[in-house]
Amino acid sequence: MARETTNQGYVDAQAYASDPDNVSTPDQTYQEYERGKTSYSLSQAGEAATLASAISVDGSGNVSIDGTTFNVDVVNNRVGVGTASPAVPLDVIGKMRASTGILFGTDTAEANALNDYEEGTWTPALSASGYTFTQGTRAAYYTKIGNSVFAKLYMSVTYDTGAGTVAGVITGLPFASTASDANYGGGSIFPDAGTNFFTNVPSVRVGPSSSSIEIGQGFSGAANSFTFNWATMGTIEFEVSVFYEVA
Repeated sequence: MARETTNQGYVDAQAYASDPDNVSTPDQTYQEYERGKTSYSLSQAGEAATLASAISVDGSGNVSIDGTTFNVDVVNNRVGVGTASPAVPLDVIGKMRASTGILFGTDTAEANALNDYEEGTWTPALSASGYTFTQGTRAAYYTKIGNSVFAKLYMSVTYDTGAGTVAGVITGLPFASTASDANYGGGSIFPDAGTNFFTNVPSVRVGPSSSSIEIGQGFSGAANSFTFNWATMGTIEFEVSVFYEVA
């Protein structure tokens, strides 16, 4: 039998001879080739072969490792992970991790690789200097795709103590925004029950290097204002959605 001696991880596809001295003609009846502690079982061409019990090769050359763990369909040029019957060139059943990102189509630019996708919840809270509030019912969610964040919330807030006309923000965004002044995030606010507190046209934005949403009003032609007399609000309910960029 011809033996390869230098590349210890390599097994020749041809096994030779019931007679080890005859290396000129393949012998399809040779059944086993053992190196060290690993045994490889081969059978006649066009039939099945098994390697160390976990690896099998059928008569067409399709390779299966540990059942559905990894499969190569050489007939249809497909690879399956977690499936024995891949339906597309790379068919993965279960989660997949790409450490440096995913490129689409024929793109090869590293800067265009999609390197993050996340979904989750966050906890918003209304905050204004000198004021305290009771944070009521709150529900907030986000989706992060690459460097873009979409965040939305519903909340109910009741005035407790404080006085004066000051700016107010909604804190708790899941990621801080980029530091560039050119990349203010924008969004919308929809007043629900008890929100006649907001006069004119309320709006929201996310400033640079911020994890908070600023609340503003006066965008109907009057001078923009981000200050309110929060003592007059009572209990308000509202919904907010924003889009912004992270570093």
